[in-house]
Amino acid sequence: QRKKPVIAAVDGLATAGGCELVLACDMVVATTRSAFGWQRSDTQPNCRCRWTLPLAPSHWSRRRNGGDSHWRAVYGQRAYELGMVNHLVEPEKVLEGAMDLALRVCKAAPLAVWSSRKIVLAAATESDETLIKMTNKELVKY
Repeated sequence: QRKKPVIAAVDGLATAGGCELVLACDMVVATTRSAFGWQRSDTQPNCRCRWTLPLAPSHWSRRRNGGDSHWRAVYGQRAYELGMVNHLVEPEKVLEGAMDLALRVCKAAPLAVWSSRKIVLAAATESDETLIKMTNKELVKY
């Protein structure tokens, strides 16, 4: 299990494996012209690529725009609304936005970043009670 967060900078179309890699990242900065998509499930399996599984956070399925009956495209603004994208920027600002986000993460204490990441990943599968216990346990470390 990695401790360092991974940030994706997306400017354009991310489909199939590219989309899977974006979804495997902890944070995503995308442009207004970005789009994310999956192939039709009646022609190809609609599942994660085997080589992305070690990278993928447990909240992958929650981030996905359901419905597998046809090809889906989720455009930048909608991806932001769905929580697939943390920051939406203009095309010429994608690298600047990703670097700004990375610098903010770097300014935080490493243990705080690791603890926060662990709790966010657990939020997809754990109960509120468990998350509260995890949070309290992590706070004791400081």
